Amino acid sequence: MKEDNEMNQKQRAFQFVDDRREEMVSLWQEVVNMESGPHEKAGIDAVAARFKKVLDEVGAVSRAVEFENAGNMLIAEVGEQGSKPGIIFMGHMDTAIAAGAIAKKPFTITDGKAYGPGVLDMKGGIVAFLYVIKALKSIGYNSRPIKVVLAGDE
Repeated sequence: MKEDNEMNQKQRAFQFVDDRREEMVSLWQEVVNMESGPHEKAGIDAVAARFKKVLDEVGAVSRAVEFENAGNMLIAEVGEQGSKPGIIFMGHMDTAIAAGAIAKKPFTITDGKAYGPGVLDMKGGIVAFLYVIKALKSIGYNSRPIKVVLAGDE
């Protein structure tokens, strides 16, 4: 019985993500098209603010670690600290692309492949794990606390 319930939860989590494919791609496009190259503090902070909105949707407790001359760090926690070790998701929000690159090469999907500054390194990965967290919350997961650490710079 327990295995059936776990399988059902897993299927519901996968279905949650599948049902939100367009929403995920839209968020991915939005953050890729934000200028957040090296030393672009305002752009990196805007990306952090957008990701914070997603984390707010799942009831995360978030805080920024502010830096004067670099993009801020975003730290968020979902769930209560228990006796089991937590799950941590980490990433960085900047890209290695100089200012103005997005105007020349914005987010596009061609032949099923996505292109643009930070598509893979690493905005796509962040969007993916944010939706994993949303999927886990949608099925009532609370076995372990979840922590997200997003750095403004690699």
